[in-house]
Amino acid sequence: MKDLQVGDRVLTLSGKYAPVYAFGHYNHEKRAEFVQLTTRISTLELTPDHLVFLNGKKHPVRADSVHKGDMLRGQSVGLKVLDVNWVERAGVYTPLTSDGTILVDGIAASSYISLQAHANEYVEVDGFFAVLGLSQHLHIHMGLSPLRLLCMGVSSSFCDNAHDNEEGMPSYVNFALRLQKFIHSESGLLQLLALLFISAVTGSCLVAESLFGPIYAPTTLLLLGLMYWLARCCRIHVRITIKWS
Repeated sequence: MKDLQVGDRVLTLSGKYAPVYAFGHYNHEKRAEFVQLTTRISTLELTPDHLVFLNGKKHPVRADSVHKGDMLRGQSVGLKVLDVNWVERAGVYTPLTSDGTILVDGIAASSYISLQAHANEYVEVDGFFAVLGLSQHLHIHMGLSPLRLLCMGVSSSFCDNAHDNEEGMPSYVNFALRLQKFIHSESGLLQLLALLFISAVTGSCLVAESLFGPIYAPTTLLLLGLMYWLARCCRIHVRITIKWS
């Protein structure tokens, strides 16, 4: 992981190679505790809150919720967890890919962590599933959509080794984590309202990204905004008439 750079293409759960557009965490010195998941082909080490895919689960779950005997999702087959250990290592790296997944030694993992220590697969508000079962993975993938559009559609210089603090995080990621921590300190109702508002804003970016791709979405949105502004300035009205025969 420490040898990866922005722009490198890595194998993802889709079976295709996707670019690493930024790093959520990139710190050679930081010491952290890792969950060590051993299978017959490899050993995967993740921080406890990192998300990993299991067979039988639609969405990835926290690494510290995986038990001996669980089946990790591989590229083509499931991989049984033969042993679970805890180790301490120096160096924390979180490559962010365009589809939010990465295959590490044949094991499928998310690019993201869980933002709630009490929740595993889904985002929860006061113990209840929020927003129709919004997964932790999709929640963060949606929240990072503006960053993907910026990095991939505007300029990679915004994200190429953009580690703006001692934790090795880009400013966007650092701000998002601080905002999330503040929201979780509030009441359940305020948490839900904030979650809905943020989902609406970032979800719009994700829809544009899905329709036009992260590279072309910013230009497309800019052109649509310019066309709308020109239409308003020139008082252009478009009327569509549908006749049924």
